[in-house]
Amino acid sequence: MAAPVIIVESEAKAALLRSQLGKEMEVAVLPAAPAKASWLVPKDKLKRAMPRFGFAPLPAARPLLDRLHAAQDRDIYLALENNVQGEYWSWLLSGHLAEVTKGRLVPGRLRLCGLNREEIQQGLRLVDTIREEAAIHAHIRLLLNACLGKHLDRLLGTRYGPQNLPLDFCTLAVLGLLREREAELAAHTPPVRWQVRTTLACDDRPLAARLSFAFGLSEDGLFGQAAEAKAAIELFQGQPAIVREIRREETLLEPPPPYRWPELVQEAFRLHGFSPLLVIRSLEELAAGVQLDGGPVALIGSSWCLAPVSCASVAGRCKAYLAGQGTAAGDTGDGTEPEGGGLSPLRPEIGPERLPPALPAEARIIYGMIRSRALASQMTPARVETAEVVLGAGDACRFSAALRRVLAPGFLDLPRPFTSRICVSPPPSSTSGKGRSLPSSRSRRGRIPPRPSCTASPPWSPISRNTGWVPIRWSPPGWPGWPRPAISSCCRKGGCGPGTTSRRPPPSSTGRCRP
Repeated sequence: MAAPVIIVESEAKAALLRSQLGKEMEVAVLPAAPAKASWLVPKDKLKRAMPRFGFAPLPAARPLLDRLHAAQDRDIYLALENNVQGEYWSWLLSGHLAEVTKGRLVPGRLRLCGLNREEIQQGLRLVDTIREEAAIHAHIRLLLNACLGKHLDRLLGTRYGPQNLPLDFCTLAVLGLLREREAELAAHTPPVRWQVRTTLACDDRPLAARLSFAFGLSEDGLFGQAAEAKAAIELFQGQPAIVREIRREETLLEPPPPYRWPELVQEAFRLHGFSPLLVIRSLEELAAGVQLDGGPVALIGSSWCLAPVSCASVAGRCKAYLAGQGTAAGDTGDGTEPEGGGLSPLRPEIGPERLPPALPAEARIIYGMIRSRALASQMTPARVETAEVVLGAGDACRFSAALRRVLAPGFLDLPRPFTSRICVSPPPSSTSGKGRSLPSSRSRRGRIPPRPSCTASPPWSPISRNTGWVPIRWSPPGWPGWPRPAISSCCRKGGCGPGTTSRRPPPSSTGRCRP
């Protein structure tokens, strides 16, 4: 029997498949769109039915089409990228072949989670069909963008905006939504409010707390005027701070899922300053394969996803690697398996340190982020104890603080955090008990920016893998203790600024509350 034919969209992908499959299969490259689709007008225009199209071959794909016309006795698989363009080209090629052969030759659609031999064999066992509706939608979108481009050329003289941004229906719709959202935020911006945060001395480290109640001034620790915040500081100045109550609660911190590429772009920019284009190029290099152990090895699968891809085998490899390292893997069923389009390492045993020196440093960092996040997704949840501490400053003021300690580290027991949202810091030498009085340090008054989410805690709070208590740096932050007041430089009256002769020391930061 003749070898099956696999069709891909690039020479780099074809070279990697040839090195993995040898002579078992023939790999062909589709360099451009294979055909042009045109709508066939139905005789009964009032009848509701799926639209029918005719497919005329294009000259750029004529050599490949001639080869496929002569290979009607062989199995043909379309391994184009699992995105909108790949599905659209697959629909064009499949429609043309079905039209020429009267329906005798219908290629199968391969949705590969990787380009190594194991992933290819798994894809051949799970041959899919073409998503015809998605392809038709892409075709209509192309027609609309072509019509829009003609009008833009006529009216503006160009089809590109600032920074060579292509102007089409997608980009213009996003810009319109952003402008509407900006106007909505401007119309519903809450008033500026103030709060008092304190830096406390507890054992061997300074810690932070927040004023949560001031008698006669605020029930929640937020002030409408700067003078009210200053008056609240005068209420507790010189008063001892005593721990009144500690409420404890034990919770489970679930491991995060593997990265999706939009989230990875955001994290790479926030942590390392990588541009989106640099991240996408790094993903393409890792997916195309690197030279390891004498041959090319694809490290990750495709970062694009139109239809779900089975990644159960990838999740199984991550669990097997964790078991070999003596780390407990999670057992929560399908919920821990990477979703279709999730970025996971195809060879989790290969760490960033084993990558060849020729690979750019940015690609090494991106691979390390993907690998750590995917391994964490297959580990057990972390068991965390949260303690809410209420401190009293005389009869007029109360302060709130929140502490966390890890009882069972679970996925936090990785050698390094996969994202800076989980900050690892050493715990203090001891914890504070009820009724303990704490020494003074300093306080500051901070201005809260007018954001609707400024008082909401983020999904991840900085916690430690160790068993000691550590402060949460988000609202409500801190440790019990007591400040000596110092006013922020935003207060310009009464000689409170950093350049005056007041005995109050200037703050170390602006005290701005960030969401």
